[in-house]
Amino acid sequence: MFRKIGILFVLSLHLQAKSQDAEVRRVIDDLFSAMYNADASGLRKVFHDSARLGSVSMDAAGNTVVKYADISGFISYVGKLEKGVADERFTITDIRIDGKMASAWVPYNFYRAGSFSHCGVNHMLLTMGKDGWKVLTITDTRRKDGCL
Repeated sequence: MFRKIGILFVLSLHLQAKSQDAEVRRVIDDLFSAMYNADASGLRKVFHDSARLGSVSMDAAGNTVVKYADISGFISYVGKLEKGVADERFTITDIRIDGKMASAWVPYNFYRAGSFSHCGVNHMLLTMGKDGWKVLTITDTRRKDGCL
């Protein structure tokens, strides 16, 4: 009896985890779809109110440079583009969820108006609220070589 209850409990947890994983993937898909479509309102829907964008790069001297920016400027910029100008082709390679927090590792190649621009990895931190999963931060790396 207890063994059957235990198996059902473990199966229930597994199905719940798969469902949350799918919800996180959907938010990430929606984000890049909104970028491609230059859809500012679609972008606003996927980001948390206090979301930030970050980038990790190197300067000419080889020093690590970390920059963060408020999300509103990004949304405004993308919303003014023509459809298809911001084409981020990505793969979600890992999602980790613990309660109300999710982390996703998302390698990408970025094309601007059909031409390759750069590649790297997006590290996305999401949080679960009353409206579902929202992107809290995206921190990326950018390079032109060693791409997918």
